[in-house]
Amino acid sequence: MMTTPHADTLNDKRHGAALDTCDERMVSPTFAQALRDNSHQHQDWLAVAQQLSDDYERSYCLRRAQAVREA
Repeated sequence: MMTTPHADTLNDKRHGAALDTCDERMVSPTFAQALRDNSHQHQDWLAVAQQLSDDYERSYCLRRAQAVREA
């Protein structure tokens, strides 16, 4: 029996591919801009996270904010 991948798994793969290949067509414009800016200020990543509706993009920004703050 063949199973269908969960939608979240597909989204994670799509976003992962976008990050790996820098294909901005696969992510929201706000997230794409944040990736281009690559801020070293945790407040910037938190601000972007608040603007995003996609769970993966928001999660990425929150993880990035934490990593920048701990650096």
